[in-house]
Amino acid sequence: MMAPVTDQADFLLARIAEDEAVARAAFQQVKERVVGGWYWSDAGDAVFLDDTPTPVACGPWKQPMHQPSAQHMVRWDPERVLAECLAKRRIVESAQRAFRGREEFGRSPLERGAASGFGLAVTLLAMAYADHPEYREEYGLSSASSNIGAEQLRDH
Repeated sequence: MMAPVTDQADFLLARIAEDEAVARAAFQQVKERVVGGWYWSDAGDAVFLDDTPTPVACGPWKQPMHQPSAQHMVRWDPERVLAECLAKRRIVESAQRAFRGREEFGRSPLERGAASGFGLAVTLLAMAYADHPEYREEYGLSSASSNIGAEQLRDH
C-alpha cells in the first residue's frame, strides 16, 4: 500500500531542504562575490570555482583528476542542485494542490487524473531517497521496485 501523498510530500520537501542546505554551503566567497558554479580545468588536474583559480577538488598530487568524477562534480555544482531543488519543490507543491482539490464537486476526470499523475511523480521523486533513514517502504511503488540498487541506477 502506498503512503498518502501528504506524507510523501512532507518527506520529500524535507529531503529537498537538506539538499538545498548542502548546496548553499558549497557556495564560496571570492572577493566581493559568492561563487557557486564549477568548471573542469583544461589541464585536467582540478575542478575550479567559476571564473577563479580557486580549486574545489584536485587529483592526487601532480596527477590528473579522474575525468568522469570531475565531470560529474561540475555537472552537479551548487547552482545546478539548487535549480533541481526548485523544480522538485514545484512538482511536490503542485501535487499537494492537486490532491487538496481532487475530491471537490465538479472536478473533471482530467483534473482527477492530474492529481493521480502528480501523486505518481511524488512517489518517483521520493524513491531517490530510499537510503534515507526516514524513508518508508510504502513511499515506493512496491517493495521490489522502490529498492533500486546502484547497478539498476547505472543501467537506466
